[in-house]
Amino acid sequence: HASVATERESETLYKRFVFGALLIALTTGFGLGVINLTRIAHAGNYYAVGGILKQIHGHAQIFGWVGLFIMGVAFHAVPRFKSGALARPGLLPVVLWLQLGGVFVLVVGLLVGGGVAAVARVLGTAALLGAALAFGRTMRATLRADAGAPEGFEGYVRGGCTWLVVAALLACGGAWRGSAAIQP
Repeated sequence: HASVATERESETLYKRFVFGALLIALTTGFGLGVINLTRIAHAGNYYAVGGILKQIHGHAQIFGWVGLFIMGVAFHAVPRFKSGALARPGLLPVVLWLQLGGVFVLVVGLLVGGGVAAVARVLGTAALLGAALAFGRTMRATLRADAGAPEGFEGYVRGGCTWLVVAALLACGGAWRGSAAIQP
């Protein structure tokens, strides 16, 4: 059955989210953070590191490391908390590639700079918004699949999904305004 294969795939796909989170954390997340802090400490001046490098580090941390990790854990844990299956498991690869792609486009585009950065801001943040919306839809459908009374943790899941969408919308707003500082 296709649903059995999709369900089995969703059982292992969450690991790709965690792996992606760790990969981003160890490179542009923690790695760039250590380089930035070392340069700041060596110079004795916070402004020794340009704003773009700080933006890259921030986006990698928020949308890459934290975002992907939380998504992966939620895709794995929420269905178990509800004693059911993950709703819409076919959206998992879409969420993964939109989130990874959004972070990658932002990082590379901001590093390249110029007109490429402007396009990268718009495309990258749009991908992050798409991932946030698809993630929220999957979590909402998973929570609704159980006919029982809502459990205490569900408000936190809904709140987390809402704030992820808000963060992506803020990043999109900054990108559309052409702001160099697209706060996550």
